[in-house]
Amino acid sequence: MSYVYQMNENNITKEQIEEILSEQNDSYKEAISQIMSNKSNFVKYTKSYDNEIFALKKIIKINKRAGNRYAAMRDEVLVKSYSLISSQNKMLSDVLSALDHTSSTEYTEELNKYVIENQLQNQEIIDVNYSKTLELELTSKTLKQAKQSIK
Repeated sequence: MSYVYQMNENNITKEQIEEILSEQNDSYKEAISQIMSNKSNFVKYTKSYDNEIFALKKIIKINKRAGNRYAAMRDEVLVKSYSLISSQNKMLSDVLSALDHTSSTEYTEELNKYVIENQLQNQEIIDVNYSKTLELELTSKTLKQAKQSIK
């Protein structure tokens, strides 16, 4: 996420962008290397965040009943964040499992299927516009937390 924040800076130069992209690329390579070196454990123990999502959904219901709109929004965004991470983990686990197929054609088909499924799931999750919330100038601690979660 730090790469995304750096790229969104207003006064960023072309050289800084290239440096950030290079760092991001190196970071991705390192992450993939670590995952591949421990592929079977990653596939076996992929975290789904179901417990965190379940608990937050209960808290959201309580906050909505109590009229705590910003607290409910903050937690809804957290649910979406956990859902995105869970979706990414599942896709990566599926892709790594597909590596066990002997045919490169079969692997390519599986890879495409998993990536498309992931993109569709992610689009459903992030298909909310929070720009009006980010523009609010209230000093509420809960609203600040909601804005941070949205960012």
